Amino acid sequence: MLPEWQQRVWAAFNVTPEGGVSDELLASQMRADPARTHAPETFLSRGLKLLDKVSSVNLGGKLFREHEQLSEILQKCHRFRAIDEAGLYALAKDLTRAVVDRIDIKLLHSIVSPPKHLEWKSLKSLEKVLAESLDADKARELLSPLVGIYELRLADAHPKRSEIEESYQLVGIDSSLPVVRQGYQMLHSCVTSVRDIALALKESIAPS
Repeated sequence: MLPEWQQRVWAAFNVTPEGGVSDELLASQMRADPARTHAPETFLSRGLKLLDKVSSVNLGGKLFREHEQLSEILQKCHRFRAIDEAGLYALAKDLTRAVVDRIDIKLLHSIVSPPKHLEWKSLKSLEKVLAESLDADKARELLSPLVGIYELRLADAHPKRSEIEESYQLVGIDSSLPVVRQGYQMLHSCVTSVRDIALALKESIAPS
């Protein structure tokens, strides 16, 4: 849609993509067989709504507090922000804002309250609620990806690479892959965790 002279300027900076042609592009354009995969970005909002619906029935209230900028935050939660490590960590920050930071701790503490000498934050509080009806290790496993994403939100400030790698393992990120693929893995793990938590609440905690 740009004027022709501007198109020529941009064309002068074209470079050959690295890594070959996408398998999904070949399937769609050459074999007329569109990919059957689904983008995790499209399921993030649905998963959060599902978890709110399940928790309203099974926990007596919505798990997530309202956030006036949620729609804008969700629009930024896509893999193509992860063009470098800084972009990957920025994606982790916005996923944390959309999921972890909105968890209603008061609701969870009304179900399982921490001992007086301990302070449970959002993920630990949710883990304790899940552990009321699940195996404790299973509850921890369900939340591991969200814990890793929460830790990666400040990874650019971490002095130790080993700490970052531990967070990658929690999320299920293969650091040897291109960063945009790592962004996909982060989104996929986040959406899967949200879905699995919703299913666990629905199946294991009966409405009061």
